[in-house]
Amino acid sequence: MRGEGEGKRPLKTAVLLCQALAVDPQALGRWLAEAVEGTCPFQVPALCDHPEAVSRFVQESGASRLVLVLCHPDYPRARVQGHARKAGLDPLGVETVVLKEGAGPGAIERAKILLAAAVARARAFPGSGPQNLKPALAQEIDRGALLRLSFLEYHAVPSLREDLCVAESGCRICIGACPRGALQWSRGRILYDKGACEPCGLCVTACPRGAIVNPAITPAQVEAQVRTLLDPSVGAITPRGIYFTCQRGREPAGKIHEGWFPVSVPCIGMVTTAWLLAPLAMGAAAVAALPCSEACPHRQDQVTEGRISYCRSLLSLLGASATLVRTSLDQPPEGPAWRLNVLDPFGPGAMPRLLLALAEALGAPEDTSLEHPSSPLGVLDVNEGVCTGCGRCALACPTGALAWEEGGDGFSLSFDGSLCVACGACLPVCPEKERGALRLTPRTDLALLSRGRRTVFTGRGARCEGCGAPVAPLPMLERLEEVLGPDYSHLFPLLRRYCPQCRATAASPKP
Repeated sequence: MRGEGEGKRPLKTAVLLCQALAVDPQALGRWLAEAVEGTCPFQVPALCDHPEAVSRFVQESGASRLVLVLCHPDYPRARVQGHARKAGLDPLGVETVVLKEGAGPGAIERAKILLAAAVARARAFPGSGPQNLKPALAQEIDRGALLRLSFLEYHAVPSLREDLCVAESGCRICIGACPRGALQWSRGRILYDKGACEPCGLCVTACPRGAIVNPAITPAQVEAQVRTLLDPSVGAITPRGIYFTCQRGREPAGKIHEGWFPVSVPCIGMVTTAWLLAPLAMGAAAVAALPCSEACPHRQDQVTEGRISYCRSLLSLLGASATLVRTSLDQPPEGPAWRLNVLDPFGPGAMPRLLLALAEALGAPEDTSLEHPSSPLGVLDVNEGVCTGCGRCALACPTGALAWEEGGDGFSLSFDGSLCVACGACLPVCPEKERGALRLTPRTDLALLSRGRRTVFTGRGARCEGCGAPVAPLPMLERLEEVLGPDYSHLFPLLRRYCPQCRATAASPKP
């Protein structure tokens, strides 16, 4: 099995296997000890109902990570978390695998892959802080739990990295993504209401800068899990597909082909187009995103359908089969199984890297372009006859796709299509929006992605005759004169010749 990084020793991980598993726990334990470096497997009688063994085996092994292998999904989470804390572990970092398949070579091979992937995800857990803990009453509380004061379980909620957040520039993407109103703008910053939050992960993947972090579902964890699920050296099942499923979702209908492997997320709506394409670049024969269940309070079906429609249209345009991205598991995963070298495929800004890698693998034309309402990338056009060069759009852009530069007697506005996430933050701040200075199209354009940054508007600027400082772009001054009209023509020379600091001195009467 592939390690966590070159030259790094894998974190010691305790793997507790319930002895009631349909798959032979003894055989699985032996395989883990031999094949997955740094694992300490233990067989535990009735682990699903009696998690007291957690603290004992973790302390005995000296492990810093924990994976529970259970025979059913209903287990006393609060008690497990309590024993994990007792053993010195972060309770939010406990990974669970439910194995309900019966015996047989196929079931054993599938179990190996699922267990190795759970270990990889556990090792990628970054750790949490008090800000990431949200207490909730356990679903089942008995007398013993009350006596032990273990009737609270903890859910992982996100936290905000203010060093990465650019909300002060006008970005409100996370606020728009939150379905519960837990994120609000107040007094110059984003405020987070932990009590209102039902951790769905929508804000995590919506933020283009990675400023919102939920330690239980990070891009690094998902990448580690998917990479191991697709690792041909782990298990003997081929081909393999990845399907994303909501933690609140129902079990997939019908029998699941052994080649499909799940990645559980808090809400299917957090699965972006990049997340749908990333497994394909990593070797998946197909990818699926299962729709929300009726019990899901967020109901992101429409968003997910739009993203899947985009991915299918894009793949067809690139020369691949649209069926590589699906909404059901009724057919086995069948596809080309590329293995492309894409840096941080699940992280912020991964989409251009994935697109260019897939386009190169498929030999797609360089001018391939797709306009789609669910495109995660946008193209901004600037009307040079209307734009005044004020630069407010660049200040509002949260990703740096727009940049305003000044030098000498001129200025320029540039656009990098690989950084544009089609958020539209630039549009409302444009003073000339009613006149059509900017037009944003949700379009994926390979030529723009390859070209990088390009200048979209240039002009000359006026300089102060008093101190030499920049006054304003000439198009802006011309527009101001047009708006003010002839009644204020006596002010125009003053506005053009002096900066605000020197203007008062120049306008004052001489003694």
